[in-house]
Amino acid sequence: MPSRVRGLACALLIGAAVAACAPTLRERGQRLDEEALAAIQPGVTTAQEVARLLGSPSAVAPFDRNSWLYVRQRLAYRAFLRPSIEEQEVVVVRFDADGVVRAVERRDLRDGRPIEPVADETPTLGTQLSLWEQLIGNIGRFPAQSAPRPGAPLP
Repeated sequence: MPSRVRGLACALLIGAAVAACAPTLRERGQRLDEEALAAIQPGVTTAQEVARLLGSPSAVAPFDRNSWLYVRQRLAYRAFLRPSIEEQEVVVVRFDADGVVRAVERRDLRDGRPIEPVADETPTLGTQLSLWEQLIGNIGRFPAQSAPRPGAPLP
């Protein structure tokens, strides 16, 4: 009988461990209404109408103020690992100088490009002091008369 209980406990423990590894899915961003998106017509719809139909954009392109980005991601969180992007959709609405829609584009993960951050460090002026130098560096640097006496009038 004790071996059956031990076997059942092991099976429950393994089942709990496997269940803990299942990803938790979370969605971030805006899920756009397909009918509202279809109502946007290039050359006709204005920026105000787009804002009314789709809401405010997730972001405005940093180098092109006439491009609005609506971003949605579905992330999978697994135990102690970084979340992974399972699905991503970006709708880019481009406007002309008059604020009228010029184009509507859809992008997904396949359209993305990975970037590699530069590992170089920016040099700074000055010296880098060790902890010991910081602790004893000011000893003897200030004359004793620079500190006012308690109760003495200030100059």
